[in-house]
Amino acid sequence: MSKTFLRWVAVWFSFVWTWVIFAFVLNETNPFAWNAMQRLAFLFLGSVWAGITHNHTRPEE
Repeated sequence: MSKTFLRWVAVWFSFVWTWVIFAFVLNETNPFAWNAMQRLAFLFLGSVWAGITHNHTRPEE
């Protein structure tokens, strides 16, 4: 596996854990913020997916 791929995985996991914690806290206090968090998550996961698939189309460095 390439270092770039592993870096993306590390970023993804750190984001997911942060998002889960914030989402739990915000959902208890402000339902509107929960919708914003969902939008952020979809944007971020979309960018991660694009980054991973783009890396796999290039030759190994």
